[in-house]
Amino acid sequence: MENLKHKARKPLALSTIFLRYFMLLCGGMLLWLGLLIGTYLIATATGEILPANYVEKQIAAAKDILVSSPEIRPDQIPSLSDYALYTQEGQYVSGSLNREQAQKAWKAVESGSKGGIRGYYTVIQREQQREVLLLSYSIVMNYRSEWLRTHLPNPELLGIILIVVGFLLQIALWSYLFGKKLAKKMKGLQSVIGKIQNQDLEFTVQSSGVHEIDTVLDSLDTMKNELKASLRQQWEEQQARREQISALAHDIKTPLTIIRGNAELLSETAQDEIQRDYNRYILTSSAQIERYARELIEISKTQEGLKLERVTIDTASLLEDIEELLRAAAVEKEIQVHMNAHNMPDFIAIDKDLFQRAILNVVMNAVEHTPIQGIITLTAEGRPDSVCFTVDDSGGGFTFADLREATKQFYMGDRSRSSGHHHGMGLYIAQSIMLRHGGQLVLGNDEVLGGAKVTLEFPLS
Repeated sequence: MENLKHKARKPLALSTIFLRYFMLLCGGMLLWLGLLIGTYLIATATGEILPANYVEKQIAAAKDILVSSPEIRPDQIPSLSDYALYTQEGQYVSGSLNREQAQKAWKAVESGSKGGIRGYYTVIQREQQREVLLLSYSIVMNYRSEWLRTHLPNPELLGIILIVVGFLLQIALWSYLFGKKLAKKMKGLQSVIGKIQNQDLEFTVQSSGVHEIDTVLDSLDTMKNELKASLRQQWEEQQARREQISALAHDIKTPLTIIRGNAELLSETAQDEIQRDYNRYILTSSAQIERYARELIEISKTQEGLKLERVTIDTASLLEDIEELLRAAAVEKEIQVHMNAHNMPDFIAIDKDLFQRAILNVVMNAVEHTPIQGIITLTAEGRPDSVCFTVDDSGGGFTFADLREATKQFYMGDRSRSSGHHHGMGLYIAQSIMLRHGGQLVLGNDEVLGGAKVTLEFPLS
């Protein structure tokens, strides 16, 4: 795959690309941690975040005042701490702690526990007033702002939360970017696979820049070239075969015309009974050979593809032509013909020759499998957005196998294809023509006549 290798720089391995994104994730996390630490240092330096021993320092600074003050006022208590004032005997006097909390705190003092209501406590003896002051506080960093203390976790917990959230967001971001980049690299691979599936082999494989993907693309490019060569060889062989069949069929017609013409001349001369039988055999066999030759030519034309030349035609004229074809085909077996038309538009756009060919194939199929003096009905019906032509007969109808396989090329059913007068191309050609018109051919069995029912439907637009 020289094109792919020369046009792109050396592709990277998936592990290398993943390692790059991992390094970006690590770099992003270090940057995030640096931002958090820097913010903490600035907030601490400016006093917006108070150190963990801030309350202890405040208590130590206010201790002398608290010991000597005649009366304890709330404004004398250091911020970020609660207090309770007791008598020497431990009776609660006042404080920011309620009576129940104060009792628990006093018991903690008596038991020698270092824990307080908010984590730690300090006891101050006010001997002159015969009182005991208990201060309860926490040793944890905190905010200077009351609003921040109320609405946010303490700085330590907030820092842990921000680290975890930042880590998760970084993982989500870089995973998304890695997946997006990988999906972009995979688009070329998906495009190549889609084109090969659709047999669109006229394209050049481009490098994705990823070693593993380019390895697959290289294999697909090789497969594409081999498939292209194989399809070209098959097409050339089929084309040669079609040309040989068509040429042979045309060559057969020349001596066949001579044989049939001479046989017809002989039939006009005086002959005994044996000679007339032999002459009739020659005419019958030559007609059969001529039918086979026409079918060979039709098969080669069908394989080459049906060229659609749609024109707008008068519907009444078309129905007359179809009825004439139907009655002519039914004369030999004295078949009753019924033609019906309902809600047909005045004009329809079709390829008249191809459509009549499709109708004739369906009609001849019905005539062949309808008994002598049977019935064939052709119904033309206009619908809001389509037109349907339905051919019903009083023959044996389709078997389950026929309904599934009858439109396939060269299909020969055990019962419905056993006459030997054709080679399973009639319904196949009719379906091909309907598909060219954007329509469909539907097989079924008629409940009234008991025979086959074939519907040709195509859209009006």
